[in-house]
Parts: sequence; C-alpha cells; structure tokens
Amino acid sequence: MAATAQTGDPDPKDKLVVETIRRLPSYDLATAPEKVRLALDRYLTQSRGSEEYFATIRQFRIAKEAPALLELSCGESPEPVRAQAASLALSLTGAERFLEAWKALPDDAGILVLEALPASGADAVAAHGTLLEEPATEPAARRVSLRSLGASPSGQERILSVVASGRLDPALRLSAAEILLRSPYAGIAEAAAEHLELPQSAESEPLPPLEQLARERGDADRGQVVFARLCSSCHRIGEDGIEFGPALTTVGEKLAREAILEAILDPGAAISFGYEGLTVTLKDGRQSLGFVVSETETELTLSLPGGLSESFPLGEIAGREPLPVSLMPANLQAAMSRRELTDLVEYLAARRGGD
Repeated sequence: MAATAQTGDPDPKDKLVVETIRRLPSYDLATAPEKVRLALDRYLTQSRGSEEYFATIRQFRIAKEAPALLELSCGESPEPVRAQAASLALSLTGAERFLEAWKALPDDAGILVLEALPASGADAVAAHGTLLEEPATEPAARRVSLRSLGASPSGQERILSVVASGRLDPALRLSAAEILLRSPYAGIAEAAAEHLELPQSAESEPLPPLEQLARERGDADRGQVVFARLCSSCHRIGEDGIEFGPALTTVGEKLAREAILEAILDPGAAISFGYEGLTVTLKDGRQSLGFVVSETETELTLSLPGGLSESFPLGEIAGREPLPVSLMPANLQAAMSRRELTDLVEYLAARRGGD
C-alpha cells in the first residue's frame, strides 16, 4: 500500500465540469446527473494529491474518498501532501471510524499514517490520544502518537490526562516527562510534576534534554571504566563482562547516540527481542526471574542474573508471568555524574565491528 500523488493533468472536459459545479452555491452531488458524478470521479483519480483534489473533496465532503486519502497519507508523496491527506480523511470520517480503518492497515503503513497526522484539532487529538492510552496499540504507534500530541497545547493536555489516570505505558514515562516537564504552555509542567520527574544524575541535578545530551562528547577511555563498574555485570563487550543482557560489542553500529542514552535512562522503552523478562513460579513456592533460553517438551531453561542458567522440569512449574518492565535497573544514571554518563555513551557509541 503505497499511493503517490498523480502527476498527469486531468481531462479538460472533466476539469471543466468540476470547476463549474464548484462555482455553484450549495451544489448537491447526491442529485447530480450520472455524467457529472463520473466526471468528478475521473477528475479526483487524475488529480490525486493536488491542491484542487483536496479542495474539491473538502468542499463537497466526499466521504467515499477517505480510503484513497488514507492510502495517500502512507505513500511516497511529500510530507505536506501526506499530512493534508491524513487530516482530511480524519475530518471526513471522525476519530472512531478513522481508527477502525487505521487498524486494518499493515503495521508499517499505519506508522506512516500516524506520522503524517498532525495532532491539531479535536479529532486528531482524540485519535492520537486513544492510541496512546489503548493497551492493545503497538509500542511504536504509541510512541508516534505521543510525539505528535507533544507538539500542541491540546495534545499535551491529553498526554497529561493519560498520565494522571495511570494509563500511560511505563515505557513512555521518560518521553512524556521530556515533553510535559519542559512544556512552554501555561500550567502543563506544574501539573505534570505531580506525576513525572526528569532523570537526575548523581549530583541530584536534572539532566538536560536527550537531544542536548546526545550532542555532548565524552572520553571513551573513562567510559570504559564506567562500563566496568556499572554495566559489565549484565552485558558483554568482546570478552569483557557477563552475558546476561544483550551483547554490546557492536552497539555503536546499531544505535545512534540518542538511542543509547534513552536505553540507559529508560530501559523499558525498547526491550530487545529475546530479552523479555519472565517470572517462573514453582509448585514448591520458589520463584526464578530471567530470560527464556530454551523450552522443550520436558523443561524450561532460563538465563539468570550473573550469567548463570537453570533448567526447570515443566511438571514442577506452577505458573509463569511475563514482566511488564525491563530487567535492566531503572535510574542507573543516578549512580553516575553527568560527565560519567557522557563518557559511557562515548564508549558505547564507539563500539563497532572490529573495535
């Protein structure tokens, strides 16, 4: 599903018909002759993505064009065209029907639609807000909706409402705090401070925004010392460290500096595949916590903190429960000064193949 704006000119006769009816006040398409409706359909197909296309749909409220608009909004057209298409589709259908159609899209197309849809206007704020607070929404979609809502006062108020009600995905708390606690709009930051806080370093000072931190440069050699002190008990780089969490030998190839920072400050934001935590409860009451290494017809093997592993006969397991948060400790930055955090990011960003 990748529609683009049409580049050919509409048929002159069809264009004349459309221009004529657009000049007539209160023209009713429902009672228009079939020749007029067919000319309009052809014109819309041939002019898709143009200003005239959008203006015609907007004037006559042509609801049947909503699927084409949705398709256009996740295609390869320029961003302003995609934004107009998404906003107009929402205007024609309302938030509820728009989301019904959105949920039928493939995941990648759905993300493109959300990225194109600015959170301006009540319907757009409602659509993004619904996706932000729905547990069934994919994490990537929730993150896009959070970012879109954060760009307007009414959107930030909706984020604040979701936070205050306890419906915000814990993995998004840092991103929400970055938006709300640094908000320039009256009352937002003060209200958000009752529910959120910005990460602090060991100096008990709030850290600057992620974008600013990512631009700071540190010392990779000093960062290696920080890694050995705080990270090597769970992560390995080359032959150094313990293999419990994901190996970080080539993390600099996989993640940008800002993403590395976010992984440290908000480990639950993006849990790596295969590293979802699991609590296993045995019939004798004992519990173990770790990652699933393997499961056969007879036993389950977990990787445990410290680099150990343990196998449990399936017949002895009373229950298992996925952890909703990352096993990586939260607030790790509180054990570092701001300089040490910058040094650690410098060291990790330099980890590439062959380093």
